[in-house]
Amino acid sequence: MYERPDLHQFRSKVAATALRLLQRNPSAGGQSTAARAVQHLAEETLTRHRQHREKIACRPGCGDCCQVNVAVLDAETEAVCSYLRQHLTPGEFENLRQAAHKLHLRVGGLNDQERLLARSPCLFLDQKKRCSIYPVRPLLCRSLTSTDADRCREAITMAALDRSPPVLCHLWQQELFNQAFLGLADALRDAGLEPRSRQLVEAVWQRLQ
Repeated sequence: MYERPDLHQFRSKVAATALRLLQRNPSAGGQSTAARAVQHLAEETLTRHRQHREKIACRPGCGDCCQVNVAVLDAETEAVCSYLRQHLTPGEFENLRQAAHKLHLRVGGLNDQERLLARSPCLFLDQKKRCSIYPVRPLLCRSLTSTDADRCREAITMAALDRSPPVLCHLWQQELFNQAFLGLADALRDAGLEPRSRQLVEAVWQRLQ
């Protein structure tokens, strides 16, 4: 009988992996490295234990769910900002910084329903509705899936009216990345660093100052 790994043990493995890296280098660069290691570990685990019959409707160019609040840890923010500095020209970086400021003014502090009502897409969703930071996208972004694109689109549209139908999602994938997120937070706490999360747009805007 097919069995998936125990997710509590997975969280402990994530925490141990990240803590070793953070103890070796607790700087911003070390936090970025730890976040990338956790992302890789979670993705590798997902690939190894995903069954072929499981359908995921999410595809490049969808982007319907990329207008929700997403919580990130400081280590994830460091990974995102490091990636941006490596891949953007100085002009592109400055344009992004200004866009982050405008989006922060628009949606900073909004609750989940208010954020959906604002209809403001993620800072990193490009004109083709593709994630421009896909290799380093936050763990909780990775947790969001849909097995029915039309139902997902309807749910996002109706959520602002508090009449959202349920979204059919891959629950095990969601929990896997949730546990990866918690494991990374455990490691940050044990390394004497900030374990609390912030909203993505706020965290990135403050880091880009």
